[in-house]
Amino acid sequence: MPLQRVAVIGLDNMEMGPPVVATLASHFGERPLHIRWHAKLGEVSQILESLAMLFWRYQGIGASFEVVEELSECLACADALVLSQSVEPSLTLSIEVQMLPRLTVPLDGWPERLDEGRVQSQSFEVLRLLNREEYPDDFLRKHRENRLADWLEELDRA
Repeated sequence: MPLQRVAVIGLDNMEMGPPVVATLASHFGERPLHIRWHAKLGEVSQILESLAMLFWRYQGIGASFEVVEELSECLACADALVLSQSVEPSLTLSIEVQMLPRLTVPLDGWPERLDEGRVQSQSFEVLRLLNREEYPDDFLRKHRENRLADWLEELDRA
C-alpha cells in the first residue's frame, strides 16, 4: 500500500511540536504515514523524532518519521503539507506544492498556545515519556481529536 507522505514545516518547537506529533501518531489511516519534518538538526528535532517513534511503537503503527534540514527535500514527493501559521506567509512554494492539500496550525485554538511556564511543563512531560517514566496514553488521548486528526481522515478518503 502506498504511503501518505506528509511534509511538516515550522513546527519544530516544544510548544507545538509534541501535540502535532501525538496527533500524527494517533492516526490509524488506510495508508501508513511517512512524515518529513523540516527542522534544523538539533536537540528539539531529535526529541520530536524520538517521541514519534515512541508513540508509533506504543500503538503498533507502521509509520516513519524523518527530520530534514532542506526545505526542498522536505517537500519532495509530498502528498500533503502541514505548516505553522508563523512561517506560511514567508514561504515561497512552487506551483506544484501550492496545489497540495494543506493545513495551517494552530487551528481553532489547537494546539493551545502555551505561556513559557506551560511550555517548560510540557517539555518535562515529554522527557518523562521518553524516559519511560510515564505511559503515553494521556498525552495521546489529549491530542487524538482535533482539526488535524479530521484533516488526516479527509486525506485518507481522497
